[in-house]
Amino acid sequence: MIYAGLPTIEFAQPGTPRDHLVAAILSGTDTSPWPSIGPGGPLPQVGDRGVLVGSAGEPLAVLEVASADGSVADRFRVVSLIPGAAEVAVAFRAEAAALSNALRAIPDEGWEAPTCCPPWTVRDEFAHTAVAVSRTLEMLAQPAPPGPPVTAAGYFVADRRFDQAVNAARVDSAQEFAASQATSELLDWFDQQRHAITTAVDEVPGDRLVTTRHGDPMRLTDFQVTRVFELAVHGIDLADALGVPPWLTPEATAIVDGLLLGTRAPQARDVLGTDRAGLIRYATGRTPLTAAERDELDRLGITWLTLSP
Repeated sequence: MIYAGLPTIEFAQPGTPRDHLVAAILSGTDTSPWPSIGPGGPLPQVGDRGVLVGSAGEPLAVLEVASADGSVADRFRVVSLIPGAAEVAVAFRAEAAALSNALRAIPDEGWEAPTCCPPWTVRDEFAHTAVAVSRTLEMLAQPAPPGPPVTAAGYFVADRRFDQAVNAARVDSAQEFAASQATSELLDWFDQQRHAITTAVDEVPGDRLVTTRHGDPMRLTDFQVTRVFELAVHGIDLADALGVPPWLTPEATAIVDGLLLGTRAPQARDVLGTDRAGLIRYATGRTPLTAAERDELDRLGITWLTLSP
């Protein structure tokens, strides 16, 4: 078992047979009849979930059984993609650099602009984001915990870690940290942290387990997915507060889309008539869906993960 509570799904034998099936499932376009199933065996019930693995045993996606019969594309829904370490590292570097460059260009008064996360100002929300990103270094300094780990989506499960008291402490700590730093110091600290994280992560295998501040074990690569998510979502908030176009990078978009929607992000954008940043606003509740939009998404079977902030 790679992840807690999720069986491993292995189709066919490793090599070309499995690679073909994996590509068919992840593309969502294969209409060929369902072939024989390999050593992992089938999931027994519609609605069950498991982790799709590739020929090298690497986790690729969380799947849900959508139908008991039909084509490859009909039988499985890709709930969430699980990207590799290299892809996540590129996205982290790109989005962190974009955030730093954008904020270094704003006028002094922009730092006090209100955000969509009251009572945070731009300074407060950036401070929260910087501290959230920095946690990777703290976690790598600790011994690896026992597994099995939770998934990236599991990190955001709405439980005690996002209750009222914890959220209040999160808000207060960001404001306190923001108030303790001059603007230049806050930016310089963030840059030091992001460069140190890039170096540290590059030196450690992506499947190395770390312990989150909530006490959950996670694969390092999966935790970095949550850091890319933090950078992307809060970056959109900051751009909106400043009244400038979001600096959301294609690399980060791919990671966040895969986390939230699996392979269905392009279709969801078409349905909603929105762009990359707009879809993330919808998926995180920053832009509410109309009843008609929700009905159309439901009709097409498009769902996304519900994550706590």
